[in-house]
Amino acid sequence: MTDTRKAAEQALEALTNCSSQYGHRCNRCDSEVDEGGTIADALRAALAAEQPQPEADERAENEALRREMADILTRTANALRGPPGPREAWGWADLPERAEAAIAAITTMTLAAKHAAAPPPAAEPSEASANERRLRRLLCAARHRHSAYMDDGEASDCSVHPSIDYLRDSLDEIEAKWRMRASATPAAPTEPGEAQDAARYRWLRDSEEGVEFRDGRGRWRADCPSGADLDAAIDAALRAAAAARKA
Repeated sequence: MTDTRKAAEQALEALTNCSSQYGHRCNRCDSEVDEGGTIADALRAALAAEQPQPEADERAENEALRREMADILTRTANALRGPPGPREAWGWADLPERAEAAIAAITTMTLAAKHAAAPPPAAEPSEASANERRLRRLLCAARHRHSAYMDDGEASDCSVHPSIDYLRDSLDEIEAKWRMRASATPAAPTEPGEAQDAARYRWLRDSEEGVEFRDGRGRWRADCPSGADLDAAIDAALRAAAAARKA
């Protein structure tokens, strides 16, 4: 409430009280204060004119809200469809469908980007890879024979440094390790022990057809029996040697 309005209300209240008690004449000087009540009427009219108009204010608020919503819809339409041409404006009726289509397109592009960035799934073993694995195992077995480890589907040799894994090492790595082994200084030969002699005898005895012995020039020297015949021949030779020592 402004000071002017407050003063006018106080003046009107004073005039109304004075008129109700003494008419329109002053109780001190008995003079006419507000002849005919014209001053009071004027004050009432002025105060009434300054009263807020609820309907007008509501209409103003509604208009401001309408303008704000229209601006939001217009900017949304421009964002979805691009700037309109000169003296043109996009309609608002299809905004929900266009917004839904834009969201679907963004979702599709996001999923495609994630799929492109994800690592490719592991390929199923092909026939070529299975054949390569088989060839690697055959190579290990043929090159290293008894020292090759072939159990549990593996193919490796650790008898000499460096160890070779035929299934996991690349072909270049396998070839490089072969060269390293070949260039290594060979160990000094040692006298055969009992275990080595036993292994040699076992191999000789298990030969089904015996062994043909030849000299360094390839000339035949003698045949060696196998199995029980070899045992009997060795036993006879040992007995003969023992008898010769006693004689």
